[in-house]
Amino acid sequence: MDRDHDMAPAQVAPAGTTAAAVFALMPSGEVLDDAIKRLESAGFDRADLSLPEIDPPPDRATPEAGAKQPDTDVEAQQARVMHSGVGGAAAAMIAATATAATGGAAAVVAGVAIGSGLAVGAAAHAISRALSNQEQADRDRKIAAGKLVLSVRAPTDERQARAVDILRTAGALRVW
Repeated sequence: MDRDHDMAPAQVAPAGTTAAAVFALMPSGEVLDDAIKRLESAGFDRADLSLPEIDPPPDRATPEAGAKQPDTDVEAQQARVMHSGVGGAAAAMIAATATAATGGAAAVVAGVAIGSGLAVGAAAHAISRALSNQEQADRDRKIAAGKLVLSVRAPTDERQARAVDILRTAGALRVW
């Protein structure tokens, strides 16, 4: 595909987005991840980045529902680990509290609670993995359709120029 950095005025912004932003068509998840890292290194806040939907159904054509926060593959993995750890840690704390409160008489119950905590952690991990896989499948569909767009909020001309330069360097197919 040609690296066309200028788009026609009719393609200025995806539905539900604001004008003080720069948009980039991403050819792959790797280029998206690289662009996010470069933008963050240049001082852009994660809250300034989103993945707007191109031609969303009318019920999702709003800034809140028509865009997602971008996550890198590493961040998705970290979220799964965190979800697993929090579930297991919560159950372990409950077990420890019960054991301490009963002077050790609830040690058997604590063992059951720890086992339950491991199960809760595993379930949280499985749910988090399923959601991450769903996000990755959605990203892959958008790449295949040529609709994976990264939006960067850039309220000043200087920030817009910086974002354009970063997105082009990262390998965006189109920047507008």
